[in-house]
Amino acid sequence: MPSLVISTVLVITITVVHLLTSSQKAADPSRQEETCPILEPGDL
Repeated sequence: MPSLVISTVLVITITVVHLLTSSQKAADPSRQEETCPILEPGDL
């Protein structure tokens, strides 16, 4: 059971971080080169 909880938390965290980085890029396109994408769609 604990492993299921850990994996669920990881998925949620990665998704939130990905959404945040995507929204930041959309809001400020000039910072695309500065921000390091943690998760790309191809990594899933």
